[in-house]
Amino acid sequence: MRKRITYANVAATLALVFSMSGGALAATHYLINSTKQINPKVLKKLKGATGKTGATGATGATGATGPQGKEGPAGKGEKGLQGEPGPSNAYEVELSRSKSKVEAEGGASLVLANLPAGAYVIYGKATVDPEGGTGGTAECTLEAEKDIGFGTQAVDLAFAAVTVDTEVTHTFPATGTVTMMCSADNDQWALLAGAGGDTRIVAVHVGAAHKESEEAS
Repeated sequence: MRKRITYANVAATLALVFSMSGGALAATHYLINSTKQINPKVLKKLKGATGKTGATGATGATGATGPQGKEGPAGKGEKGLQGEPGPSNAYEVELSRSKSKVEAEGGASLVLANLPAGAYVIYGKATVDPEGGTGGTAECTLEAEKDIGFGTQAVDLAFAAVTVDTEVTHTFPATGTVTMMCSADNDQWALLAGAGGDTRIVAVHVGAAHKESEEAS
């Protein structure tokens, strides 16, 4: 062995050692520039746990309103049937000429007949003119079967005509009649019509009439 140890052998041995240590040194400085160079098992262990969600940030400013969209196509629904006309007919009768010099004990009447069955709001108006020498009271009743409306008006000494208004609500089960009867406690009086006054009955046909009774509080 001693005979074989020569300078060349020593130099070769040292060169081998330095080459091995240099490769190890180079290995410690190996540059990794892609995850493909790392073993998938090692790469999986290198990934950390997902962090907690941060707090919600402040709401941003509202954006500008966008342009209006195009109108959609018309629907394909069928047109509905037209309903029947509502009950809104009005019926009227007026005094054709004045009934003058009616005695105090007597009365004068006006009749609105042949009203079709149904519910009505009925108005009566009479112009009463005193012809006697004393004041008094003029009164009228508007009668539709069992429903009666009543109106009264004082007659003063100026001998001026007064207007008495009455009204009633009634439902006729069949064709019906409304009568307005007027009187006065003056010696003589007249029921006026035409240019001298207005005496009439007006009945308006409505959908339904609702009537309630209540005591005064």
